[in-house]
Amino acid sequence: MNIVDILRQVESPFTDERIRDLAVYLINSNCDVRELYKRINNSGENIENPFIIQLTNTLLSLSNQDKRYSDSNNSWVIVGSSKEAFSVPNLKDKSDSIFRLYINAKGESKARIIEEYIKVCETEGRPYKLKYSKTDGRDDEIVILTNSEYLAKDIELIEKLTDGMELGKPPQLTGVYKERIGIGEEAIQESSYSYTQIRIGIMALALQKFFLDHIEEFKEYLPEDNKNAGQNILAFINRSITNIKKELAEVTDEEILTYLEKELNALSNNIMPNMISMNDIVCKSIPEVMKRYISEHYETAMPEIIENYRLTCEIFGISRKGVFSSLTEDKIIKAKKNNI
Repeated sequence: MNIVDILRQVESPFTDERIRDLAVYLINSNCDVRELYKRINNSGENIENPFIIQLTNTLLSLSNQDKRYSDSNNSWVIVGSSKEAFSVPNLKDKSDSIFRLYINAKGESKARIIEEYIKVCETEGRPYKLKYSKTDGRDDEIVILTNSEYLAKDIELIEKLTDGMELGKPPQLTGVYKERIGIGEEAIQESSYSYTQIRIGIMALALQKFFLDHIEEFKEYLPEDNKNAGQNILAFINRSITNIKKELAEVTDEEILTYLEKELNALSNNIMPNMISMNDIVCKSIPEVMKRYISEHYETAMPEIIENYRLTCEIFGISRKGVFSSLTEDKIIKAKKNNI
């Protein structure tokens, strides 16, 4: 099976209903992306896994330090053939796509999958990188990085290793392959954030766009001491648009032109062009106002917020289906048209 066959079978979770639910979750999380991120992949109480403790001790032991790359923090262990293996390409290098494969396995099964996957990769002498949670209690227990060259092999290997195992559902915001494997594509434009962080961040920016687009209507809901909420952002957007238009009239470098046009498109739609803005959206400072306004205008607001989400995906180089980049989605569509 080739990569296009696999990608065509991936089901996107981003139905209108799921996007609506994501908006509600974020609003109920006081528009705080960090709070929502903590909740969204946790499937229950974190439980100590003795098999993982033993495996981690082996993988991180001094005797194995020269054999493979490894790193860890309070929550995760990262293991790979090298630190550079399957690093996210930057905006200048669009030659390959990096995919994440998610496995929701717990207990002994979780440790066995990790150990066997590493063993097969090292036996074949091929690059690999994965991370796994130190405890059980998440939907994204194991995350394997791969690329276009190895995706089909990795899917086949995961299916073989998990055959007969009881697996939990993939994470809520990942694409789903054959009901058991989660899949998502790393975003070239925003390599500092994970797949899930970006999908939550896009909702934050989409909600802020909704607020800015309706700022006059929101004024009657804002407290007297905060009637100017959002005005500083609109002023920043207008200044930035003016400056970018001046730059576009002078710049000749194609790469810089593309970058400026992307920023102008975002700002012209009241969307902040940098994902870091998701951590400080205006809605976060007025959570009760957002809850009240949305509850009173739910039927008219939600279709617009859903469209804002899909538009923001496009602006950040992600397809409207939410799982893959626009470039990858185009390849899938072209292959389908040509019956490849």
